[in-house]
Amino acid sequence: MTSAQLAVTGAVDRLRGLRGREGELRAVLLAATDPAQPYGALLAWPPPRGSGRPRRAVGAAVVLVDGAPVLFVDGGGRRLLGFEDAAEEAGASRLEAALRCLARDFPRLGLRRLGVEELDGEPVRGSSAAALFARAGFRAGYRGFEVDRPSGGVGAALEDDAVAAHEEGGDDGDDGEEAARREGDREGRL
Repeated sequence: MTSAQLAVTGAVDRLRGLRGREGELRAVLLAATDPAQPYGALLAWPPPRGSGRPRRAVGAAVVLVDGAPVLFVDGGGRRLLGFEDAAEEAGASRLEAALRCLARDFPRLGLRRLGVEELDGEPVRGSSAAALFARAGFRAGYRGFEVDRPSGGVGAALEDDAVAAHEEGGDDGDDGEEAARREGDREGRL
């Protein structure tokens, strides 16, 4: 008996629909210490293109494209190590997919702004991959390429709610009675 036989009607078709289309690269950003990221624990790291050594360390991250590591992001994101040759067409497309993923998902690393200064031990601004950074959504900065956390979204909404709650009654001597009254009013309307 296979798991498909036990699945809810239509579940198998929905899962098949989640598969990428032929030729579409799927990239994911994972913490280097994430158990779902096997490199450095179960599998040896592939040789990096530049100086430096990838490692499973707190704060570091890895961008996997179709399950293979393409970028190692050092803690803070200033230095990247690549595992693909950007001069080859396949390597450049995999690197661009990884950079797009990094530009989109870097807030998961707890950063407000990602500023990449080095790629494979060389300054990124003059590298052959500079055009890939620009196409992936990075902008040229003083020392390298940067991308900011997008405004809006869940994180920004939570921050806005916290600021609004603080401004409403945080420091005006409210001893909690006003907050309890507002909560009671709100419950009464429900």
